[in-house]
Amino acid sequence: EAAEDGDAWQGDLSQLREESEKLAARVQALEDAMSSETRGTGGEEAMCSTTSYGPKTGTVVIPTDDYDKDEAKAQDEADATPRTAGGGGDDHNNEKGNLQEAIDESVLAVRSPEADDETELGGSIWDAAWFIGHPAIGACGSMLIILLFLLSIICQVEFIGFTYMVLAQESFTPVDQEGLRLWRMNIGQSAKYYDKMTLSSLTTRVCKSGENPGQYPVEMSDGKSDLVGAMETYLPGEDLMNNVFAGPMLCGVALIAWTLTVLHETHRCVIRIISILYTPKARRTLIVHSEEGDGTYKLVSISCCRALFALLICHIRLVSALTLWFYGSKFLINYSIDPAEIILNAVALEVVLAVDEAFFVVAPAAVKSLFARLQPLPGGKGLRQWRGLDCRAFVIFVLLITAIVSALQTEIYPLVDRVRVSKDILCGGNQDFIYALDTNYLVYESHTNPFNLTFEELDIFPSKTAVQELIYPETVPLTSWYGTSGQYPMSMSYMGAGVDPVLQ
Repeated sequence: EAAEDGDAWQGDLSQLREESEKLAARVQALEDAMSSETRGTGGEEAMCSTTSYGPKTGTVVIPTDDYDKDEAKAQDEADATPRTAGGGGDDHNNEKGNLQEAIDESVLAVRSPEADDETELGGSIWDAAWFIGHPAIGACGSMLIILLFLLSIICQVEFIGFTYMVLAQESFTPVDQEGLRLWRMNIGQSAKYYDKMTLSSLTTRVCKSGENPGQYPVEMSDGKSDLVGAMETYLPGEDLMNNVFAGPMLCGVALIAWTLTVLHETHRCVIRIISILYTPKARRTLIVHSEEGDGTYKLVSISCCRALFALLICHIRLVSALTLWFYGSKFLINYSIDPAEIILNAVALEVVLAVDEAFFVVAPAAVKSLFARLQPLPGGKGLRQWRGLDCRAFVIFVLLITAIVSALQTEIYPLVDRVRVSKDILCGGNQDFIYALDTNYLVYESHTNPFNLTFEELDIFPSKTAVQELIYPETVPLTSWYGTSGQYPMSMSYMGAGVDPVLQ
């Protein structure tokens, strides 16, 4: 592209030269015409008329008897100003300079992305593995790099395997929904767990504990209560605010951040592969001091075996990143619907992806010094642009949109539907009844609040006052009973009988 731009600039310059020559020819023709006209007038006037030229200008000046002297003087001063042949040379020089400046700016605008194609190595144990066995890092340094490289691969393989086996499994499946249905039938509506103080079933207390935690205390099934609260937070509501700040939107934002992190890693792998292909090949890997004398090193050539090994490392790194994105996205979407855990899981995924950078901290000082002073590797030709948009940015954007849309269609939206069905199984329908079975398995049911008493009416029942007095005995008022003054609580007890009568 730089060669093409140079050829275009040379063509423009040749065109300017041709136009300048044409203008000079026209001026010369004009001079000849005026000279022949002066010679053809004849007589004394013609002989008295003189023709003078400005210094090296080619501009014709013909003074006559009635020529104003002031104008002639101004013309002489103007002629004293150096100009190129053709009379309009200054304008053409300025025009040519402006054109050259515009061409230079255009060339810089096209060539500027080439610097982005240069690959800076370092900061990762993947890059350090390129130079295993090279004299620049030594034999012991190479052994340590090999160990760190293997540990990095083991960590990522372990996380991918565990995520695939356990963490990336779908949640709220039909099996899970069947478990919620059995809990609702066997426990949630059972008369065994009926609360006489609030006149409510266990299902009512679990499903409404998030709305009124003070009025519906849950003595058991805390897991189901937390699950209901998580489902209410995750599912989008009816208004705009509840849709924007719902769980699916938060999960989508976390997925975008995770996808961008993986795309950055894949981009690093691709430009390293290109750099390996563009680096000159030789029998030995040669690292020399740079010609600038700034203390940096330059990778002059790389051996074929080392190039193949580096390409293998880059492909392993690329496959690892893509596999982590696939199973990590499923883990991020399905593992938990709690908003706090979604954010923490997204951060955890980025930490796992950057484990190679963490291992690079343990790398020898010789390796770190080499990468700190090593010049960037060549990255091939510059990027082609169309109105400021280069192909790399366009491809990355398309990949991002494709990944997010596919995740929404295949994972997030189906999960939202499954969560809605699960919440309906757990809290839908009629909650205000309890049932019991007799010895013949006949079902007897009763309304939990047959008189539709409100909480304000329940508060005036003496049962709550009696229990409150048992908790705080000092609240029992002093009363008189047949002439005897004392504290007489509202509760009753079986003297010497223990707790068995109370349990019965």
